[in-house]
Amino acid sequence: MASGSRTLAFAACVGAMAPAVALAGCGTPTADAGDLAGQVRKQVQARVSVAGATVEDVSCDRDLVAEKGSTATCTFSVVLDGVASRNVGRATVTDVDMTDESLGFSIKPVSWAAPAEWLALAVTPLVQSRVDTQSPGGTVDRTTCARDLSTTSTATTRCVAIWTDADGTTYREDLVATADKGGDVEVRLAD
Repeated sequence: MASGSRTLAFAACVGAMAPAVALAGCGTPTADAGDLAGQVRKQVQARVSVAGATVEDVSCDRDLVAEKGSTATCTFSVVLDGVASRNVGRATVTDVDMTDESLGFSIKPVSWAAPAEWLALAVTPLVQSRVDTQSPGGTVDRTTCARDLSTTSTATTRCVAIWTDADGTTYREDLVATADKGGDVEVRLAD
């Protein structure tokens, strides 16, 4: 089976936010941690590729100071069918606009967790794409992955896909799913 990739949870988001988080206070203005958490939730939600997943329980450990490079660590859950993936990201100020009293920031992954059920959801369309090429009319019946992944770098797990061709013959594919820190998943045939 040819390898493929799909964004599972969230990938690095680079560039200013729109809308940017508002500044408040005198002296050195700050972006309130609560407001920041709300904007992080919106940005991460926009990056989640698994249909039906929601971003919940977002919190950031500090206010952002209105200076480029100011950072805060934010944690959040991505929930799908009642199964939560706990993630950590770092928000960094990329742009400060004192005219409209706002700042832009990027959110990049620090660590993330993906339940095995999630990995199966990410692998299934990759397998289906291969089946569509190899055996038009075939369908993937089910995909399972061996374990949850929780990582700050790259990790792998074994997965199995069962699919049926147009004539009703069933096949088994043994796969290896590799996920990186950003949530990108690649799948290949197991050795």
